[in-house]
Amino acid sequence: MEIFSVGCANKKFSHHSADDLFLALVRFIEYKNATFYVQERKENMTCCQMLSSTHDKKGFLLDLKIG
Repeated sequence: MEIFSVGCANKKFSHHSADDLFLALVRFIEYKNATFYVQERKENMTCCQMLSSTHDKKGFLLDLKIG
């Protein structure tokens, strides 16, 4: 399994724009067999963790901070 940690800085942060960015990323990189994610909203940041995998044990974990 691959592990990725990504930070994304926005000039004008909003939780709505962070949600839109995260969901677009999910649709682009997820494996179709199994995808799980959680989000934690802080005052000026959204933290997301996403786990996606295939039946043949290929997968990744993404830790994304948008703020």
